Amino acid sequence: MRFFISTCLCAATTLIAPARAQFPAAHELPGDLASGPAAGEQRHSAIAQGNNQSLIVYEDHRAILGDTVAYSSSGVAVLEAARFDSAGTLIDTVPISVRRGTNSPRDPHVAWNGSTWLVVWDELVRHQFESDRGVFAARVDAAGHVLDDPPMLLADVSYVDESYPVVASDGTRWAVAWSSLVGGADAIQGCTIDPSGTVGPVSTMMTSTIGFYFPVGFEMAWSNGRYLFVSQHFLPGGQFNDAVGQLFDANLAKIGTEFAITFGSSISDVQVAGNGSDFCVTWRHANASIRATPVSAAGNVLVQGGVDLMGPAPGYSAYQLPAVAWDGTDWAVAFGTGSGSNTAMNVSRLSTNGTLVGGAPVTIAQGSVEMSRPACAPIAGGVQIVWDDARNNPNPIASWASDRMDVYSAVMTASGAVNTPVDVTVSPPAQLDPQIAGDAVQGYLAAFFSVTQSTTTVNVQRLDTSGYAIDPQPIALFSGPRTLHNLDLAWSGTNWMLVWEEFTLGGSTIYGMRIAPNGNALDASPISILPGSGASIAAVNGDYLIVATNEPVLHQRYVYTRRVRASDGALLDAAPVQRTNVGFDTQATVAAFNDRWILAWAHSVTHDASFATIRSMIVSASGIGSVADVAGSGTSSNGEPVLATDGVQSLLVWTSGGDVLGRRILNDGTKLDTDAGFVISSANNQQFAPHVAWNGGEFVVAFADYRAHVNPLETGIGDVYAARVDAGGTVLDPNGIVVANDVLTPEGRPCVAGGAGTTVVAFDALLAGAPFGNWRVSISAEAPTTGTGFCFGDGSGTACPCGNASASGTESGCTNSIGPAGKLTADGHAAISGDTVVLRGSSMPNSSALYFQGTAETAGGAGAVFGDGLRCASGTIVRLGARSNVGGASTYPAAGDPSISQKGAVSAPGVRTYQVWYRNAAAFCTPSTFNLSNGWRLTWAP
Repeated sequence: MRFFISTCLCAATTLIAPARAQFPAAHELPGDLASGPAAGEQRHSAIAQGNNQSLIVYEDHRAILGDTVAYSSSGVAVLEAARFDSAGTLIDTVPISVRRGTNSPRDPHVAWNGSTWLVVWDELVRHQFESDRGVFAARVDAAGHVLDDPPMLLADVSYVDESYPVVASDGTRWAVAWSSLVGGADAIQGCTIDPSGTVGPVSTMMTSTIGFYFPVGFEMAWSNGRYLFVSQHFLPGGQFNDAVGQLFDANLAKIGTEFAITFGSSISDVQVAGNGSDFCVTWRHANASIRATPVSAAGNVLVQGGVDLMGPAPGYSAYQLPAVAWDGTDWAVAFGTGSGSNTAMNVSRLSTNGTLVGGAPVTIAQGSVEMSRPACAPIAGGVQIVWDDARNNPNPIASWASDRMDVYSAVMTASGAVNTPVDVTVSPPAQLDPQIAGDAVQGYLAAFFSVTQSTTTVNVQRLDTSGYAIDPQPIALFSGPRTLHNLDLAWSGTNWMLVWEEFTLGGSTIYGMRIAPNGNALDASPISILPGSGASIAAVNGDYLIVATNEPVLHQRYVYTRRVRASDGALLDAAPVQRTNVGFDTQATVAAFNDRWILAWAHSVTHDASFATIRSMIVSASGIGSVADVAGSGTSSNGEPVLATDGVQSLLVWTSGGDVLGRRILNDGTKLDTDAGFVISSANNQQFAPHVAWNGGEFVVAFADYRAHVNPLETGIGDVYAARVDAGGTVLDPNGIVVANDVLTPEGRPCVAGGAGTTVVAFDALLAGAPFGNWRVSISAEAPTTGTGFCFGDGSGTACPCGNASASGTESGCTNSIGPAGKLTADGHAAISGDTVVLRGSSMPNSSALYFQGTAETAGGAGAVFGDGLRCASGTIVRLGARSNVGGASTYPAAGDPSISQKGAVSAPGVRTYQVWYRNAAAFCTPSTFNLSNGWRLTWAP
């Protein structure tokens, strides 16, 4: 896993937060939705045509970008899909999430039955003492909706891998076949699935016979009332040899016996397609050519051994797995060729009588990057080809060099015309490594990386005092290669500064940029600060201190610092200052401690030591005369130190053996707790990637948490929890507070900031489906409400118009057509001289909503029936503003709006009432097409 070393600078005020089981529901930062090549590796696609469009399904490995797991998860994948129209134009610029979670689904296949697609795959199934692979399926309709979530389980027997399923359709039902074991013998099993998703009984289609091992590399297609199942047989001695076929009827009963398509040919990668009358089988022949032959519905092989599809073209150095489809006139066979600087994706065509059409293959795409694993499907007047393509590969020197493949697609007409290849695997950028600085008085700044397949942009977005975005789009400060990482952020009292690491062949360098309170960059280009990795930053007396570690001598890594003046960005130290001089130091972090800084880092005796201690150091504001090491944390394996201060003491937090520990230190270096520290979290499984801030009343420690995934066989995904620690070192939440724990959504990389009554936690969450379909920065803010609610639709006042009362205790309006009831709350400071109030409406349909103000409470606060709800606010009405709900929620005011007191003409102290009137046109309650939230009462101060 990667370690996170940032520190948030937070203002100190007085606040004692109440105990709570969890933080409020998170919201995502808005904007940053322009689709482009998706970061993370996408590969192994399948395609099927239907309803004048095609569906492409592929493995997506972007889950590993978020570092949410406590150990390596390179196998974690999800299945995504995208539709194309009949002209080969991408429809879904946000991928369709077919399967997500922790079970590493792989190698999808897809077929159309005349109304719906069926996607099949295998994935891990975890049992008490072992894990094996099972076969799963999910239907996707023509509009791109996944109809089976969770998916259908077709086969899973303990201690048996059911794997590599293939699928075809007879035009109504689907047939699925997969590899398995039956009675200890290798076998092919299968089942049928009807359009409603009813799964038929599993049957054994084939078992291994004398002289053969089980069929491998198999595929299946339908034509003329029967399925043709093709495979390559694996002979004793480890040789692939012979393509063979077997016909089955619609119920998967055998028709005839197995027949040979090749003889003694040492073939591999056999594929098959049907055109309604006949079949075509293609394969790779001894890595020397791509061959194919038509096969009749009766099982007659037209060209035994196949036709060489290269024709008169010169030989290629390598051939890739082929794929075949009917283009309306001929069979089209796609295959990759070449290696190194000369690679291509090609298509050759074969007539129904087994004659090569057109001579040399048509080149679909050519370049100096890998192009492999094509799949084909017929479309009107041609075929659509998809393949794995490395053209967007980020800098290969980076640690994420394996993140290199995308899925590309092109259309070839029956006449051989080819359109420009397009990237199938697009989505909005992945937002990674969030950081926050500021406080709940003057507001916060959120910073994060916005990542595509080849670029990283450093973005910031201002947040209000309750953690909601002021800027509807992030402000882009700098764009660079994928080798940017390890972001951190601090506030000096007048401006912010961001620092990050850029990795090159010559080593890593720490760069930084200063940012004005309005979010604009103060530096025309990044400031080169010092060589090293893992930057952290904090500010004292108008100066920033940046700390990093560097390796001046092989296998010796030390802590270095350098100061930057906040007012002009000048480097205050002539050269980086070396703070340590022995051993191997990593994961350095820094926090402001009144008029000085406190540093911490993980220290090992040697670079390959199996354990580390946590060391800390006080550094004066002048940057010289630093106090010597003041603490160590024992001799066990420790790491990931982070720091926060309350003005009197610092809380040093780190991880050890999967737990989160803490120790307090005074600003003169005096330790208030033992080197071993005290336990902040020791929940089941691992807690990792901690972050800490002082919120004005206590320290809040946020961390990635793995407690929900107790099965040791799971690869798993992270959740985010938090715990509060008071100034006396008492852990107020020994069981932790839930910040985000969706079992199917990876969540992690938390950063916490706070003050003046608010705690804000930012974290990464992999949000499948529109509008994001990627990693997004999510914010959960524990902000105190202002004002009080009234006129609830729970029967405590006037009855709702059609028995649509909301549940008692929800403090909301009358229920609406989507199930819950519209709810209005407010937070901020209700003072005319300093109005920061924000009205927040939630649990409404995604429709229009009107926020309005009154001077009275209808029927003394009981409300009166109005539309599908209750009218609560009355008297002199002022229309504040109309909104469009997104995710069922909206707010007033937003960026650029006048404050509530300005818009509502609140010129003198007093009480005002508020409500949301929203459109709800679905047939639900009364003939009216609207409903309302509860009422909200604010008492305005001068």
